[in-house]
Amino acid sequence: MYVNSPHILVRFEVPPGHSEYTIVLSQHLKTRDLHFTLRAYAVCEFELREIPNKYKMEKKIEDSWTEETAGGSSYNAGFLNNPQYRLVVPVLPAPQTMTSVLFMLEAPKDFAIHVQLVSSQGKRVSCVWTKDIIAQSGEYRHGFCYCEANDLRPGQYTVVVSTFDPGQIGKFKLTLQSHIDLSLTPIPVEGAFQGNICDAFSYAGIGSSAYANNRPLSRFRRNVGSQ
Repeated sequence: MYVNSPHILVRFEVPPGHSEYTIVLSQHLKTRDLHFTLRAYAVCEFELREIPNKYKMEKKIEDSWTEETAGGSSYNAGFLNNPQYRLVVPVLPAPQTMTSVLFMLEAPKDFAIHVQLVSSQGKRVSCVWTKDIIAQSGEYRHGFCYCEANDLRPGQYTVVVSTFDPGQIGKFKLTLQSHIDLSLTPIPVEGAFQGNICDAFSYAGIGSSAYANNRPLSRFRRNVGSQ
């Protein structure tokens, strides 16, 4: 439980034998940077040290959802307009064949947000199939979310950042952490689509008593004038 106190004491019994624990320090609602001191006491010898970051490389992209790109979740027709980025994983030096990445998305705390990594050859996506999702941040969360992908092979992938509700205009920060230097660049919207149908239906055929229950689970959008 978070408490509004300058001093917090946590006490617990350690079982006999060798034990390892992780201590996480956090604020419930961050309004400013805070300095802190962590002290630990025990009746036996112990070691307390900071855990190093898992990843050596880090890149940050500061961008925003605008009137044109605030498309909302995948249940909205404008999902395809959300900011999308191309991730390029190069061929790794032997004996490595795969790598790992971590994406963190930060936005205003009243925005429910989501980030996902999709297998799509680095192209913009108009909808996302479950089989194409490599990693995602789960349920939409306010202000911050993250996803991590392990065993990522060389190739090109697409990163999609979205808010749950369409039309939410505001800035966000996308952070990429990785073991090696990776390319992460925006994928432009203009001219990306020519009217793609990406629907999924329940399995009730024509003439079936359940035919009326068929419904699309994703949307179709056509850009008028596309060739």
